[in-house]
Amino acid sequence: MKRTQITIVAFTILLAVASFSVAAQPNRPNIIFILADDYGVGEVSAYGADNYKTPNLDALAKGGTPKT
Repeated sequence: MKRTQITIVAFTILLAVASFSVAAQPNRPNIIFILADDYGVGEVSAYGADNYKTPNLDALAKGGTPKT
């Protein structure tokens, strides 16, 4: 009986320590790399192009830091 109690207490402490170590990690940035053949800045309406409508790419560019 005593061994079972010690095992339960040890597991509970281990679980608590593991949850704190996961919460302490800094947030990593989300990076999306879009590669398309023959598709450039001139085709994305977020950069001023009016030939094509690109609402999804515009939303990504508005919510983040676009790089060209």
